Amino acid sequence: MKNPVRNLMNNLLCLMLVFLAAEATSQVPRPAQLPKEEKISGAPKYDKESQRIFNRFTLAIRKLEGYRVDQLESGASYIPDQLLVWYPESELDKIQSVHNKGTQIFGNNFSVRKTCGCEGKYQIELYEIKGIDGNEKGNPGSSDAAKDLGIKEEDQQDNHYLLPYLPSALNPWAQRFNAMPQNFTVNASSKQTTPITIAVLDTGIDFRYQDKTVDGEPQLVFWENVDKVNGKEDEADDPFCLIDDVIGWDFVNNDNNPMDDHSHGTHISGIIAEQLRKNEPDVNYQLMAVKVLDENGVGNTFDAICGILYAAEKGAKVINASWGYYGGSEKLLQRAIRYAGSKGAIFINSAGNERADIAVTKYYPAEYALLGQNNIRTLLFVGALNQSGTLWQSSNIRTEGIYQDGFIATPGENIASLIPFHLQGKVSEFKSGTSMAAPVMSALVAKGYHKYPSADPQNIRSNIITYIKNNVQPIPIKRYGNIYPYYPVQWLNF
Repeated sequence: MKNPVRNLMNNLLCLMLVFLAAEATSQVPRPAQLPKEEKISGAPKYDKESQRIFNRFTLAIRKLEGYRVDQLESGASYIPDQLLVWYPESELDKIQSVHNKGTQIFGNNFSVRKTCGCEGKYQIELYEIKGIDGNEKGNPGSSDAAKDLGIKEEDQQDNHYLLPYLPSALNPWAQRFNAMPQNFTVNASSKQTTPITIAVLDTGIDFRYQDKTVDGEPQLVFWENVDKVNGKEDEADDPFCLIDDVIGWDFVNNDNNPMDDHSHGTHISGIIAEQLRKNEPDVNYQLMAVKVLDENGVGNTFDAICGILYAAEKGAKVINASWGYYGGSEKLLQRAIRYAGSKGAIFINSAGNERADIAVTKYYPAEYALLGQNNIRTLLFVGALNQSGTLWQSSNIRTEGIYQDGFIATPGENIASLIPFHLQGKVSEFKSGTSMAAPVMSALVAKGYHKYPSADPQNIRSNIITYIKNNVQPIPIKRYGNIYPYYPVQWLNF
């Protein structure tokens, strides 16, 4: 006869041995791995942190009155029922045919919302086709509509939202500005060195700061389009055909007054000017005002693409883009940045403010620098430093490729700079974010072009990165159980 007490003791002993074995196994260190996308039934599924960020941005836009928004399977927030098309030179003769097909197939639901470019090299158009997105979440009908219209897959995409930071409310100080003041003239710099044009693609710039002086120079110095003033025709090969674009263009409202009706763009511009005035006063910078974000700081890829192409065609050497979006790649935005690089411009992008690893939680356009052999070698993005000189608490980071190109951060916490005269009864304000870090790098790149005016953008970018890695002491950060270095840059004395 079996002893029940002995059986019970044996069972307990077995359980204890199993528990101890499991506990010992769990304590064996395992190699850290980066979170990866999981694909289930053909649809990408992201780690929880990435999806949380995607949802935060979509919901934040949805709370803003007047903005239609949905989320793609990639996580990107986009404008429903819109189709963005890039017509290269070889396809320009098909535009009228596409318009005719749109009316035939979709009737009054088809309309041309915006267009930029007029002849010659390319034309970008934005169509609204009501109802094409249907009811299936994350699966827009723009691609099917493009096929119906005879548009090539590589020349079309959805219109994504772009943001400098997470919006919380509508701008209570917003106001509408119409055409530029008549007889407006640019107060030029007295510097004799070769001018370096810096395009600020943002909410606009308060150009009245050119009437204030610092050290005998305008507080902000503006680029002047000498080829198109007072209704005169521009040069024959200009692909934009814009009237009186004296210091830039407002692509949001489609007029020649890129006045800042928010504050972000003026703040960015003030940082560029102050960095050069303080550290490299011989640089003859000129600010090109390209408005691609509206009065609430919200933009989209159509306006951004037009702004990038405009800046490139008008000779910008530096393009400051303190904005971006999370989610999937956009082929046409990438094409525009590559085109700008071919025209001699370096594209400076902020890294984002969610403390995410952009190698995992995709953030664009910065992600285009991480595409392996096909990455854009004229794009440089930066994180933000806090006032102590270490990584700002909300700055996105980078792990992938960090030992090749490094991860660079510049000052971005509590940065004092200009804001428009008409806002809040003051002319300066403190702001924090990678948006404020990007213009520091834009100023450094302008210095690079000043020192080496004949260098191409790839060399300027490569030389700056090499100088940083050789002369700046990296600081380690821990992620996924591994140590990654970043390079804190206040300024560079090359």
